[in-house]
Amino acid sequence: MSSSTVASEGPERTSLYVSLPSFLGPVVPLLFVLVFAIYLRNAYIWSAFAVAWGFSVFWWIFVGTRRIDLDAEGLTLIPFVPLRRRQRFRWSEVGTFEQLTGWKYSRSPRGILQASIIGARPVSAMGGLYRSWTLKLPAWLAPSPTAPALGADALRALLNSYPR
Repeated sequence: MSSSTVASEGPERTSLYVSLPSFLGPVVPLLFVLVFAIYLRNAYIWSAFAVAWGFSVFWWIFVGTRRIDLDAEGLTLIPFVPLRRRQRFRWSEVGTFEQLTGWKYSRSPRGILQASIIGARPVSAMGGLYRSWTLKLPAWLAPSPTAPALGADALRALLNSYPR
C-alpha cells in the first residue's frame, strides 16, 4: 500500500479526551464560595459545597465518557468505569455532526455537536438511564486531557472528515 493510498482513506486513528482546562474553568468561581464559607465558618455553605462537589465527581466518573476513539471504521465511546461497556458505531451508522443552537444549548461555553444514529441500536446515554437515537458530544474535547478544547468548529470538521 502506498502512502498516497493511506492518505486517501481518511484521517488516522485519533483519541479525544475531556479537556480539563475547559471543563474545570467554569468551576473555578466555586473555589471563591469555598474560601468564603471557610472565612465565615458557615457549616451550611460548606455542606452544600461538599454535596455539590461529591455529586459532580460521582456523575463525571460513573456516567461520563473517559475517551472517544476515532478511526477509519467508526467511533468508540469509552466510559470512565469499566462496569459500563464501550459503545462502538460505524461511520455508516452516524450522520453528519452539526452544532446545536437551541436556547437550552446556548449557555454551553464551547457548544454541543449532534449527529443522528442510523441503525439497529441507539446510544446508551447518561450511564444507561435512557437511550437516544442522537449522539451528542460536548465541544470541550481535546487530543489530551491537559490540552485546550478543540471548539465546536474544529471538532465538527474533525468528526465530519471521516468517510461515511
